[in-house]
Amino acid sequence: MRTKLPFALTILLSAFLLFLIQPLIAKEILPWFGGGPGIWTTCMLFFQTLLLAGYAYAHLVIRRLGPRTQMMLHVMLLIAAILLLPVTPAPDLKPDAADHPALRILLLLFSSVGLQYFVLATTAPLLQAWFSRAISGYSAYRLYALSNVGSIIALAAYPFVVEPALTLRAQETAWSWGFALFAAASGACAYSQWRRATTGDPAVEERREIGRRPVDEAEPSWGVKALWFALAAGGSVMLLAVTNHVCQDIAVIPLLWVVPLVLYLLTFAICFDRERWYFRRFFAFAFVIAVAMMSVTLHHLPQILTALEVKSRTLELRLEIGVFLAALFICCMVCHGELARLKPASRYLTSFYLLVSAGGAAGGLFVALVAPFLFDIFLELHLGILLCATLALVAWFRDRTWSLARGRPRWAWICLVVGLVVLGESLRRHAAHELTGPLVVTRNFYGVVRIVEREAHIPRRHRYILQQSGMTEGLQFSSERMRRIPTSYYGRRSGVGAVFSNFPAEPPLHVGAIGLGVGTVATYGRDGDTFRFYDINPAIVDLARTRFTYLDDSPATITVVLGDARIALEREPPQNFDLLVVDAFGGDAIPLHLLTQEAFEIYLRQLKPDGVLAVHTSNDSLDLTPVIATLAEHFELDIAWTQSRGDQRFAVVYSEWFLLTRNAAFLKAPAILAISLTERELDRRLGEYGDFRIWSDNYSNLLQVLYD
Repeated sequence: MRTKLPFALTILLSAFLLFLIQPLIAKEILPWFGGGPGIWTTCMLFFQTLLLAGYAYAHLVIRRLGPRTQMMLHVMLLIAAILLLPVTPAPDLKPDAADHPALRILLLLFSSVGLQYFVLATTAPLLQAWFSRAISGYSAYRLYALSNVGSIIALAAYPFVVEPALTLRAQETAWSWGFALFAAASGACAYSQWRRATTGDPAVEERREIGRRPVDEAEPSWGVKALWFALAAGGSVMLLAVTNHVCQDIAVIPLLWVVPLVLYLLTFAICFDRERWYFRRFFAFAFVIAVAMMSVTLHHLPQILTALEVKSRTLELRLEIGVFLAALFICCMVCHGELARLKPASRYLTSFYLLVSAGGAAGGLFVALVAPFLFDIFLELHLGILLCATLALVAWFRDRTWSLARGRPRWAWICLVVGLVVLGESLRRHAAHELTGPLVVTRNFYGVVRIVEREAHIPRRHRYILQQSGMTEGLQFSSERMRRIPTSYYGRRSGVGAVFSNFPAEPPLHVGAIGLGVGTVATYGRDGDTFRFYDINPAIVDLARTRFTYLDDSPATITVVLGDARIALEREPPQNFDLLVVDAFGGDAIPLHLLTQEAFEIYLRQLKPDGVLAVHTSNDSLDLTPVIATLAEHFELDIAWTQSRGDQRFAVVYSEWFLLTRNAAFLKAPAILAISLTERELDRRLGEYGDFRIWSDNYSNLLQVLYD
């Protein structure tokens, strides 16, 4: 027990730190790349690649070096990693432009946390190999399960414990102290294995779980090794593909990026703790149901709910998210369960982990870099489902201990193969519909952008809608009479519409707008006015200019700045805006860096002393009222909280805007007072949050503002 405990605690701590740094460093760089799930997917690729490098290092060290050299080399790496603490990205690494964000993120992560993450990544395979030398009769693979438990604890602790309690600087400091503790424990394990090392072959025959024969010490065949790689790749593709689909194509709900990763790691922990946790017959049946449910949900869920007379969009989203998360768990249980059944004896432990990590990295590379380049939609989800289904059949076919081995019984295999063909055809049809249904569909780092047409048979109602990641970015009527009407959240009776109606009748006005959409705000422009838009997505900018006419129709002078708005405004000289419109919070994965104390300092520097800051806060998942109100109080700004109803005739929807200014008289205009809530109503809402802490680059907490 005394010998096992240091290894177990070191592996547990390393896994905890390994996965705690992921959301921590991702949050640190969010303000530099505009927020959004694409950053998380790219970070995952970096972490998987470094994990592969760490496993390769462990494999080579165990195979090529003696115990003394292993210890000396690893201790030197630990010391070097400690000397490079803390893991704070240098401010001079901020991007100058929005081009190639994925490559910039990878380089930034490598320079900031590369060595520390690499050293942590080596821990699981290296210490398990040392453990198998030191202790016989105990499966080192259970330590792998323990490492996944540590990973799950870290991911669960971050949003619920770490983020609410600690500032970003405090998180980095605590993580650095934790890394120093890990380095000391890892060095102690290295010294222990050096002392215990014996001459000759160090491999100890490992026995499988109760009731199974001893593992054959012969080296696994290349076919088995290929299956190791493929099963790991299948699980990785499903993890990232489902994350992309759920977080971008369904609903970008906060914290939802972490849930798929927790489920993915949980399957590793279950399958590698004990083989019997993977009850193959049950999960085989569940797997067939899961892939069928994903196919049906992708292609037919709206029709099914319509037939059942269910009109709730919220219920539809919850059902779709639930189906895909449950299916992800089942698919990963099958991939990782079959992987655990194929695990070799301890002498091949490091090569096994090397190929497993290589498969995971290959899956991440495909989803993060290859798929966005090749596909206009999230087609990797369709391919991931087919890959997992095919791999499951291959694993079942080749296992002589399984009742479905070698194609027997024939009737069962006929059903399985026919089912695979039907699944493929269903997924093909859905992909074809996604590609041909919209008028335009394109994809880049920031997500999938579509233009859809509505009510083409009614000239007065005929309109085009721009959607990004499931959210409506704006719309425009096609008719000459209607196309210059402000729609969606920008109706003339909305908060921003009331602001424009209250400005002096004579131009010029200088207006800034964070978030271009289709350029609807430009409808308020007049001869002599200047409008300056900021948007990070080049696809949005291109479509707003080529497929919509708001920008061209406006008599104002229009300028569009491509890149993250906050970085652009920070670097520009004072613009002296009369009005700065901030509209980037309609989705649920909001760019937090635009809602911090530092961001508002930049906004106010760009405004005239009596200028107006209009912040759009209509949101189905988040109540941003306390965030805006706290910032207004901090900067001593007068505030009006406006709410306006929708008007279907003009495609105007309900909207909430906060208007902030140092010109109190401006907010007393009748047009603004008519849609503003009273101070008592604002105080009542704020009272629900108690002592709300101002958000800054160093602290924010989305859990506080989630709607129940």
